[in-house]
Amino acid sequence: LFNVLETRFYQPSVIRTMETQLSSVSDALAAWHKANTTRFSAFVSDEAVKRSILPNQSAQDIFDRANLAGTLMAEMPGIEGIRIIDSSDAATAAENETGKRRIHFSTFKNDILTKEEFRIVYEYYGRMESDIPAAELSVPSGMSCRVIADAANDRYLYCFPFYDAYATLRGTAVFYVSVRSAVQNLVSLNLVRLSDNFMLLANEGRSVTGTLTGMPRTGENILIGAILNRWERKDFTADRIVAGDKSGWVLLTHDAGDYGYVGQLVEESVFSFSSAVRILFLFISFLTLFLVIFLVFNLKQDGMVIIRSRIRHFQMHLLEELLEKNDDARWEEIGKNLAYRKHDISAEIKKGFGSRINKR
Repeated sequence: LFNVLETRFYQPSVIRTMETQLSSVSDALAAWHKANTTRFSAFVSDEAVKRSILPNQSAQDIFDRANLAGTLMAEMPGIEGIRIIDSSDAATAAENETGKRRIHFSTFKNDILTKEEFRIVYEYYGRMESDIPAAELSVPSGMSCRVIADAANDRYLYCFPFYDAYATLRGTAVFYVSVRSAVQNLVSLNLVRLSDNFMLLANEGRSVTGTLTGMPRTGENILIGAILNRWERKDFTADRIVAGDKSGWVLLTHDAGDYGYVGQLVEESVFSFSSAVRILFLFISFLTLFLVIFLVFNLKQDGMVIIRSRIRHFQMHLLEELLEKNDDARWEEIGKNLAYRKHDISAEIKKGFGSRINKR
C-alpha cells in the first residue's frame, strides 16, 4: 500500500515541488549572469581599456583603466579580479610551446612585474599551475561572452573577446567572480539559504559546466563523475545516480542554456514516507474505518422507537374510528367495546409490527 501511494502520489508531488524550486533558482542565476555580462561588456568596450594593448600608454589611460576597474569591483564585491590576456595568434613560438601568454591588463597584484608612470609590465599568464590554460578561455567566433566554471577555485570566469582600438581581435578579457556572490544574490531573493553548499562542476575541457547544491561530505569524487556523465549525455531524468549504504542519491537538473546546468542532489529517503508518517497514516486509516462502520450501524433507527411510534399512531386511528361511530360519545359503552375487542386489538398491533415484535 505504501509503495503504491509513494510511487503514484507522493514522489511525483515532491519531485514537482523541487523542480519548480530548481527552475526558479536557475532563472535567477541566468538573470544574475546576464546582468554581470552587461556590466563587464561596458568595461571591455571602453576606449581606455582598448588602448591597454599599446606599448607606450598615457598616464590618463592608466588612471582611467584603474578607476574603471576599481569602481566596478567596488559596486560588485564578488569580483576577485580582471585580466586581459593576449591571444594565441599574437603569441611567439616560445609562448605557444610553454602555453604562456602575455597579460595586457590585470587587477591582480601578483601579476604586476614593474610599474612606471607611462608603462606597466605584467608577468606571463600560465606561469602558475593553477592557471586555466589560455586556450580554454578563448571565446568561439560569433559569441559575445562565454561563462565557464573554475571548479578548483569556486568562481565563475566571464570571458569576452578583446578588440583593440582598431577593432582587431587581440586576446581575451576575463572577469573572475566568486560563486559566493551568486549565493548571496539567491539568498536576497529567498530562493536558498546562506548555509546551502554551492559548488561548481566542469569536465575536462570545460565543455560541460554547472552549479550544484546538496553535495554530501562523503563520496564527492564518485558523485561528481556520475553527475558530469549525466550532464554530458543530457540525461535529466530524476532518478537514482549512486546508491549509498542506507540510501541512494537522486539528481534533479535544469538547463540554464549558455550558463550551464543547475543541479540539486537529494537523498532518496526524501521521496519515501518516514516511519512517523507511516504510523500516523495507519492510525488515521483505522480511525476513519472505525468511524465509517460506526456511522453505518447507527444509521438504523432504534426498534423500540419504531414500536412506540406505531402504537401511538394505532391509538389515534382507533379513537378516531370509535368517535365517528359514536357521535354521542357514550364513554361507558366505548370502554366495554374496547375491553371486548382487547384480543382483536392486540392481534392487530402485532400484525402491524411484523417480525420485529417477535424478535423482541
